[in-house]
Amino acid sequence: METVEEMIDRATTWLDALSREHLGEDIDILVVTHGLFARCILAAAAQTGIQAVGRLQNCEMREVFLQNDHPFRETLTQAENPKEKTVANPMTAGDVLTNGQEN
Repeated sequence: METVEEMIDRATTWLDALSREHLGEDIDILVVTHGLFARCILAAAAQTGIQAVGRLQNCEMREVFLQNDHPFRETLTQAENPKEKTVANPMTAGDVLTNGQEN
């Protein structure tokens, strides 16, 4: 069975591969996943433990911005703009990952 730490490592590896694949591109990528792996993606993005992320609501959306000129392992920032706060949406599940600093 995969541990949470292994899931965070898998999320980190996936985010790094995703950022390298789209390096220099200004695109939006929608990722739909289950709650625990979504928390692991957010923990990897914030470079923290899963406890710091907290629980997600059903169908909750989060935005994560990847710098479009560096691979994930080199640079990653999470959206802190008030207009980009978490929004519960009953029609959509998962996390929104955006490659680039602006939508």
